[in-house]
Amino acid sequence: MANANEQLGKLSQSYLDNAVQFGQISLQGLERLTKFGLDSSKHLFDLQQQAWESLVSTDDPAQTISQISKLAEQSLQEALAQSEAVYKIVANTQGKLTEVVNKSAGAVQEAVHLVLDELTQQIRTH
Repeated sequence: MANANEQLGKLSQSYLDNAVQFGQISLQGLERLTKFGLDSSKHLFDLQQQAWESLVSTDDPAQTISQISKLAEQSLQEALAQSEAVYKIVANTQGKLTEVVNKSAGAVQEAVHLVLDELTQQIRTH
């Protein structure tokens, strides 16, 4: 039974290690998303400032409409690029978390198998 207790202890330690790793991966993903959000906000602020300056500097209504159209197109391209970047960050984080879960499931199956084998052997010897 000592081996079974040892296996259960290892399993508990494995759960703890995986929980820590899960937390670290989650925090790293959150850090990347936060940094991306801050960088994006700064970039968008600069673009808005440039757009405002561009619109204010023109007196021709046709040129103003043309600039508005270009700005709308740029905004759409920026939104698509940001969506793609967020998707990549989230997908990367999810992939790492999935690896931890899969590794943990394998460790659980192995530990349960070993404990059951030992219990079966003990029952047979009694």
